[in-house]
Amino acid sequence: MKRHRTWIEVNERALVHNIETLRSLLESGSRFCAVLKANAYGHGLSEVAGIAARAGVDAFAVDSIDDALTLRALFPSTLIITLGYTMLDRFKEALQANIHITVYDPGGIEQAQAVGRELAKTFPVHLKVETGTMRQGVVMDDLPDLARLIALSDRVSLEGLSTHFANIEDSDNPEFAAHQFSMYEQALGILADHQLTPNWCHCACSAAIILYPQTH
Repeated sequence: MKRHRTWIEVNERALVHNIETLRSLLESGSRFCAVLKANAYGHGLSEVAGIAARAGVDAFAVDSIDDALTLRALFPSTLIITLGYTMLDRFKEALQANIHITVYDPGGIEQAQAVGRELAKTFPVHLKVETGTMRQGVVMDDLPDLARLIALSDRVSLEGLSTHFANIEDSDNPEFAAHQFSMYEQALGILADHQLTPNWCHCACSAAIILYPQTH
């Protein structure tokens, strides 16, 4: 028997209340994705996902393919997105389990194309654009080339476009957040120039949901 000195107790009613409160703020047509990175931020991936599913969330996002596969075993048909880097040799597992992955360089797109052809399936990818967090994503100057590569790939489907705000919680000075969102909208325009229209346009974290409805 395992014995632990510490543990976490999650109040399901409180978590459901938080989800329902955020959902009530969403603009019409927006969908709710529960981000469960890092073992649901230490609260238990499977446990929190179960609560979120019962609360009616539309999708799950995680950092790694391993967490995505854990959720796929629990939720056979729910949309699951990996937000972090997926190693190229794990792409096949992702496509076999219908996991959407995040890409931001030619190598990722080329690997998705190759795996898609191998399995005779279309690979769903989300493109992340770097707008100022300086952590992950394609820079704007390189976006047209990546958009062109995706447009020419017959086994890659651009399902989403995302970015990450650096200081969206700073309600006293929204200038940088506004600048990032402007760049995100420019990125959507560049994709449109290449006849690419993502089904999922996602950048609104919890603070953005509350503070900036235009980001929904």
